[in-house]
Amino acid sequence: MAEKVISANWKALNDKELPICRFFNRLIQNRFVRYGFCLATRLGNGLIWYAFFATLPLVDPLKGWRVSLLMLVSGAIGYGLYKLMKHLTHRARPYINHSQLISPVKPLDFYSFPSGHTLHAFSLSTILSFFYPGISYLLWLFSSIVAASRVALAHHYLSDVLAGGGIGLIVGYTVLNFAM
Repeated sequence: MAEKVISANWKALNDKELPICRFFNRLIQNRFVRYGFCLATRLGNGLIWYAFFATLPLVDPLKGWRVSLLMLVSGAIGYGLYKLMKHLTHRARPYINHSQLISPVKPLDFYSFPSGHTLHAFSLSTILSFFYPGISYLLWLFSSIVAASRVALAHHYLSDVLAGGGIGLIVGYTVLNFAM
């Protein structure tokens, strides 16, 4: 019974968010925009964060190891949370629910709530911005582009991305608070 209520609630929210999804999805009709969003999603899938993990201890021996460890802890907590939430909520991705939406890349899994890419981008940007405020503008710009790409590629609804960003901020700040 509870699953039927959740499904009905998702359907109502999905229908309300469809115009936003359509708007963003139309942007990828331009091949340069599509390429940019596909690249942002690919980098946000872990590549950029793995590069930080690997290089921080080398370029900043004094605190790089600590920052990498905090990012690793934050990433692990975020991964556990978003996997649990996807398992509990079962919200299908927009391109699955709405045939008029086009997804040019294959998603990592079937469910959309919350956005793991956005969760990790916000969580890890929170930690990196705390220790390296000089690059925070670039981190938050990249994180915002990753979030927008998830909607444009029809992998997430706006509420998935907002939830992922909020959870990511909470995880990032929580890890920082425990570490300080």
